[in-house]
Amino acid sequence: MTKLAPLTADQLRLCCDPAQFEFDSTEELEPLGHAIGQSRAVGAMAFALSMDRPGYNVFAQGPTGMGKHYVVQQFLKEVAARRPVPPDWIYVNDFQNPHRPRALQLPAGKGREFRDAVDGAMQDVWASLSNAFTSDDYGSRRRVVGELLEERQKAAVGALQEEAAASGVAILRSAGGLALAPLRDEELLDKDEFDGLPEEERAAYDKAMEAVHEKLGAALAQEPLWEREQREQLRQLDHETADFAVRDILADLSNGWPDPVNAWVEELKADLTGNGNQFLEARDEEAKARAAGMPRVGGVAARYAVNLLVDNEKTVGAPVVYEDFPSVGNLLGGVEHLTIMGAPLTDVTLVRAGALHRALGGF
Repeated sequence: MTKLAPLTADQLRLCCDPAQFEFDSTEELEPLGHAIGQSRAVGAMAFALSMDRPGYNVFAQGPTGMGKHYVVQQFLKEVAARRPVPPDWIYVNDFQNPHRPRALQLPAGKGREFRDAVDGAMQDVWASLSNAFTSDDYGSRRRVVGELLEERQKAAVGALQEEAAASGVAILRSAGGLALAPLRDEELLDKDEFDGLPEEERAAYDKAMEAVHEKLGAALAQEPLWEREQREQLRQLDHETADFAVRDILADLSNGWPDPVNAWVEELKADLTGNGNQFLEARDEEAKARAAGMPRVGGVAARYAVNLLVDNEKTVGAPVVYEDFPSVGNLLGGVEHLTIMGAPLTDVTLVRAGALHRALGGF
């Protein structure tokens, strides 16, 4: 066997002549850019990043200290800088299906602008609605609608009162509605007086009251219809009042946004004008609860809130997101809950983005 001779110290050191270099310091040199001696990895990385289609991924593997992170970082930095800034994403409430919020896309930087615009507009909306529904004009119009039902009832009953009185029956109004009572010489008979009458006379009174009761029922047969008409008139009054209060405010909000966003603003307006008075009262109760330190979720405030899920306002080029702990929740995001009275509750404002959301359009 060949005997191996030990290396000398000179053989263990590589020396070079500084005169062969055209620089005084390495600070004058351009960075190498990519790893030395990793041509296959560099080629694979370049090929992978040229696949501009969804579903392609890169997995870098190798011994510690080989510069994997550096190579990937350099490639992504270069490629991302050449790509456009992706859009913002927001979540808003779907008024027809609140359990399935709607995702909307806005140009980069416009998501925060729209969220703040909606917040400001809603502050104006609540103030305007409060003024409208506490105004003297609204109160007087509501009284007119309420008095119309009473007038119809009085007219229907008044036509029968003289006829009933002629037959010895009085039609009385009470807190519980209309009532019938025996009448003699234009005076009401109390229970003791009525019980003291001869049986034949009591029977005559009963027969007369039964006949008046039937006629009264026929005269008031339209009362359920009148009540439905009254409720519809009150709903229409509330709708007109709310529409007048919010129309100009939300008209300003509908300018300058993509069509899907403007369509949602129109839905917001329709929801407000249809429920403004009820929601105004509910919002006041929510405000009192929050002031008392009670958590609120899923209420009126969240109904019209905008959740800015992905904000690319300060992004330059395509985003590059590093996730040190790629758990399912960190990658996919999730929906947070608040436990109130033992029940887990949530709303659109508690939807949280994951790394994959923030990396949309990038890496």
